[in-house]
Amino acid sequence: MPSLRRCRRRRSSNKTASGKPGAVHCDREALVAALAAEGSVARFAVVTPHSLALPPVIAGTDMVAIVPDLLSDLFRGAGLLVLPLPYRGATTVVRLIWHHRMSADPGHAWFRTLLAQMAAEP
Repeated sequence: MPSLRRCRRRRSSNKTASGKPGAVHCDREALVAALAAEGSVARFAVVTPHSLALPPVIAGTDMVAIVPDLLSDLFRGAGLLVLPLPYRGATTVVRLIWHHRMSADPGHAWFRTLLAQMAAEP
């Protein structure tokens, strides 16, 4: 398992325009615990508005990022090395939210069903 201690970390965060924090795209507690087990402390060098901004920021540096697995092919395509986390992170909860007036719309109902089926696949 590669040491987390040797790399500076990048984190993507979903901050609002006012600078208020939104959703954090990594399991911060699991990262802090994994680093503590190696005798290190988490230090974040850059906070980006979303994971898609990270490839040009990370390229050519010794920094790492924790991003959703769904983006791994995109990061590989940008010439970055993609590895699984060397620790177990938390499961991310994804929710569908829509306006109540769309509940009876057939196209919207079909799309919600399709998304639910795709999310249920392993």
